[in-house]
Amino acid sequence: MLVADLSHSLSAIEGTFGDQFRREAPLAPHTSARIGGPASGLVTVNNTEELARAVELVISENLPFFILGGGSNMLVSDGGFSGVAILNKARRIEFFEHPEKPKIWAESGANLGLVARQAAARGLAGLAWAAGIPGTIGGAVAGNAGAHGSDM
Repeated sequence: MLVADLSHSLSAIEGTFGDQFRREAPLAPHTSARIGGPASGLVTVNNTEELARAVELVISENLPFFILGGGSNMLVSDGGFSGVAILNKARRIEFFEHPEKPKIWAESGANLGLVARQAAARGLAGLAWAAGIPGTIGGAVAGNAGAHGSDM
C-alpha cells in the first residue's frame, strides 16, 4: 500500500472513531513486555459493536491490522507495525446464575483471570485453572490457553 493510500485509509478510520483513534501510536505501553514501536494507527474500541465496526472498516479499507487485547504473550518489533492495531477494551461480563444451567457471557477483551475469579466467587466451577492467567478471553480462545491440565 502506498503512503498516500495509507494516509487516506487512516483518515477514514479517524473520521469514524474520532478521539478513539491515534496515528503513529506507540504499542509498547499496551504489551506486557513494554517494548515495540508505533502502529500507523491505533483505534481503541470499548464494546463488541465498536470492535465489529473497526474490523469491518479496516477490511473495507484493505489495511493490515491486528487486534490487541491484554498484550501478554506477544512482542512488537521496534520498527512498529505498518497498519492498524485495534486495542480491544470490550470487557463487559455478565453472569446468568440459573440453578440448572449457569452461564457466563464475556466480551473478548475481558481479563480471563478476572472472569475466572468472579466465577469462583459465585460458586461456579470449571475456570479455576485460569485464575492467574493475565490474558483476555479473546486471546485465550484464539491461543487455546491452558494451565494445570485444563484448557479453553
